[in-house]
Amino acid sequence: MCNRTLFIADDSRSVLKAYKHIFDKKETEGYFKLKIFNDGLYLLNYFRSEYEKKNKVPLCILDMKMPMMDGLTTSSEIRKIDSDVIIIIVTGQEDITIDDIREHLKQDIYYIKKPFNDKELYCLVDSLIKGWNKNQEIKKYKEQLEEVVADRTAELIMVNEQLRSKIAEQKLIEQALSRMAKAIEHSGDIIIITDIKGNIQYVNPAFTAITGYKRDEVIDKKTSIFKSGKHDDTFYKHMWHTITEGKVWTGHFINRKKDGNIYEVEASISPIKDKEGHITNYVAVKRDVTDKIKLEKQLSQVQKMEALGTLAGGIAHDFNNILSGIIGYTELSLSDMPEKNEVHVFLKQVLKAGLRARELVKQILTFTRQTEQERKPLEVSLIVEEVIKLLRPSLPSTIEIRKNIQCRSGKILADPTQIHQVLMNLCTNAFHAMKEHGGILEIILTDIDINMDNTGLYKDIKKGRYIKLSVCDTGNGMTREIMERIFDPYFTTKGQAEGTGLGLSVVHGIVKSYDGEIKVFSEPRKGSTFHIYLPQIEVETVEEGVLEPVSGGKEKILIVDDEEDLVKMLQNILKRQGYDVIVATDSVEALRIFRDHPGIDLVITDQTMPKITGTQLAQEIHAMSPSIPVILCTGFAEELNIDKVSYPGIRKFFVKPFTIRKIAEGIREVLNDMRDEKISSFQ
Repeated sequence: MCNRTLFIADDSRSVLKAYKHIFDKKETEGYFKLKIFNDGLYLLNYFRSEYEKKNKVPLCILDMKMPMMDGLTTSSEIRKIDSDVIIIIVTGQEDITIDDIREHLKQDIYYIKKPFNDKELYCLVDSLIKGWNKNQEIKKYKEQLEEVVADRTAELIMVNEQLRSKIAEQKLIEQALSRMAKAIEHSGDIIIITDIKGNIQYVNPAFTAITGYKRDEVIDKKTSIFKSGKHDDTFYKHMWHTITEGKVWTGHFINRKKDGNIYEVEASISPIKDKEGHITNYVAVKRDVTDKIKLEKQLSQVQKMEALGTLAGGIAHDFNNILSGIIGYTELSLSDMPEKNEVHVFLKQVLKAGLRARELVKQILTFTRQTEQERKPLEVSLIVEEVIKLLRPSLPSTIEIRKNIQCRSGKILADPTQIHQVLMNLCTNAFHAMKEHGGILEIILTDIDINMDNTGLYKDIKKGRYIKLSVCDTGNGMTREIMERIFDPYFTTKGQAEGTGLGLSVVHGIVKSYDGEIKVFSEPRKGSTFHIYLPQIEVETVEEGVLEPVSGGKEKILIVDDEEDLVKMLQNILKRQGYDVIVATDSVEALRIFRDHPGIDLVITDQTMPKITGTQLAQEIHAMSPSIPVILCTGFAEELNIDKVSYPGIRKFFVKPFTIRKIAEGIREVLNDMRDEKISSFQ
C-alpha cells in the first residue's frame, strides 16, 4: 500500500476533530494514517525522530497561527530535515495575497483558507500524496539507475582487469543495459530518445500511456507532431540553441495527445555524447503535471470567488441601506397620496423598482457566496420574459430574438436565481456563436408529458410531466468532438478574455440538481439547440385576499441607526402607527438613553455601527434589563448567519431593505409575544 501518513498540527480541538472526521471515516479506514499534534513544535520533534528511523512522512497540514511555533516556521524547519515533504498551510487570515500563494506554490507549499470545504481538502490531500508517492517511485528508479551504472562500471573494470575476454565483457554490458532498460521501461515519466535532428528513436511505455500514441506511430517521426500551438517559434529556438551547445534544457511544455487533448509536462532535455565529445542523441524526460496545474487553477478560482463574495457583501450592506430609504419613503409618500393622483401611479413604479433592486442584491449575494438556494414554486415563463428584457438592449441589431412561450401556467420547484443563471448562460453562448455574422436567437417554452408511449424518444429522462426550455441559435454550430466536452469544467472554445469554461458546467450542475436533463443538438455551420427538461409540480392556486391593515400600539420604542435618514424614516413610520418613538444615531448614546428612560418597551437597532455593533448593544441591554426585546436590522444577513445563530435578547431579525408592512407586523408580533409571556408568568 502507498505511504499515506499525514502529520497535522493545530491548536484548536474543534479543528483537529474536523480533520479526524475528514480523514478517519469508516469508508476510508486504513487509507490515511493520521498523527495529530496541538502545536508545530511537537510535530517537528516527532517528525525528526521518524525521519531518523527512516520513516518518510509525505504531507504535513499546519495551522498558520500556533502558540509555540507557527505554521510557516514549522514548515521551514521540516524542509531542512526532508525537502520532499509536502506542506499545506491552513489560515484564517484575510491579508494573504495571491502573490504570497503563488510564491509558496513554487516551493510546494499550498494554502487553504478557513473555513475549508471537507471534500475539497480531502481531494487535494489525496491528489498531492499520490503525486508524492509517484515522485518517490521515480527517485527509487533513479537510484536504481545510478546503482546500475555503478555496477556496470565495476563490472567493466573487473572484466578489463581479470577476464580480458570480449565475450564475457559483452555479456556484462548487455546485463547492465538490460537493467537500465527495465528501469526506464517502468518509469512513470515520459522518456524519449531522438537523433540530433529530432527524429524519435525510442519512447517508453509511460509515453504511450499518457499521449495515446503507439511506438510504431512515432518512431522516425519529428517531435514536432506533439506541438499544441501554445508556444511560439522563439520558445523552440531557445530550446534547440541550448541543447545543441551541449547544455541541459529544462522547461514547461504544453503538448497535444493523439486524441487532440492538451497535456502539460515539466521537461528536461539532455545531450548524449560519444567518446570524442560529439553529440549523438538527445534524451528527454517529461513529467505529466496536468492535474497539478488544474488543482492550482481551481484553488485560484476559489480564492477569486471568495474575494468577490467579500466585495459583494460590503457593497450589499451600503446598497441595502440606500434601498431602505427609497422603499420606506416611497411607501410613506404613497400612504399620503390619493390613488387617483397620477403621482400615486409613478410612486408605485418607484416602489416596484426598489423591490426588484432588493431581489437583485439577494441574487448577487447568493451567486458570489454560493449559499444554500431557496427553492419555491416558480413560473419559468416569468424568468424567460425577464431575461429577454435584459438581453434586448445588449445584443447587436444583427441578432433577432424570438420567443415562443406555449406554457405560461406550468411551475417547477426551483430557485429563481439559478434558473435565471441557466437561461443567461445559454443565451450568452448563443450570442457568441452568432456575433460575427448575426442570426436568430429563439427561446421556446413548452410542457411535455413523458410516458410509456414516448419513453423511447426521451432516453435518460424519467416518466412524468416536464417543463421544456429550449434555446436555439443559427450560429457556427459544433463538431461531435466539441459536443462531447462542452460540459467539462474549464473547457471553452472562446478566446482567452471571453470565457472561463465554467458556464455550461454550471448549467449542467444546476439542471441535474433539479433531477432534470439537458440535451444538445448541433452541426457545424447549422447552429445549436439546447433542450432543458425540468420536472413540473402541481401547485394549488390560492386567490389573494385584501390585506388587512396592520395594527399599531402605544408602546415606547427606541430606534438606533447611524444612518440619520433611515432613523427619521422609521420614526415617521412608527409614529403613524401610534407608537412613542425615541431615536439615536450613535450606539453609545443609545445606551445612555436606555438607562435614562426606564419605560422603553422595545429596541430596534442596526447591526453595523461604529464603536458598538447591534449585537453588542443587544447584549448590554439584555444585561441591564433581560425582559426588553431587541429587533436587529442588518444590510447583509450572511455576516450574522441569522438562520443558525441566536443572540441574547434579540427576538427578531430584519434584513434591509424591508417594507413598512413587514416591519410593522414584526414589531407587533414581538410586543404581543412579550405581553403574552408576562401574562403567563403571573398565572
